[in-house]
Amino acid sequence: MKRKSQGIGIAHKATVLAAISALALFTAVAFASDIKKNPFAGNTDAIKAGEKIFDERCMDCHGGDASGGAGPDLTDETWIYGGTDPDLFTTVSTGRKGGMPGWAGQLKDDEIWKAITYIRSLAKQK
Repeated sequence: MKRKSQGIGIAHKATVLAAISALALFTAVAFASDIKKNPFAGNTDAIKAGEKIFDERCMDCHGGDASGGAGPDLTDETWIYGGTDPDLFTTVSTGRKGGMPGWAGQLKDDEIWKAITYIRSLAKQK
């Protein structure tokens, strides 16, 4: 009895891999589109709530005034991984190599956005 060609198996594997890659890309794009705008930007109640979250979760590394410590200064315009609100949301939720923990499992999306709103309120004046 003759064996089937391995070429069909390889082609099938390539198709499955391509489908998985497309699905992963689609999911990443969908996730990114969900986080493109801070729903609490400029909201004074959110700033107050964000300050409490910052004090509980961020202050140890970024300092009480967010000007840096073990973590970087969050009041200037220098951002290693991008300084847009979606960039910050990704950093806070998923973490970054080198010490920044991901908070998605411990903070709700709204809490992350409120912390970002507070951080934005601390920006140094030019």
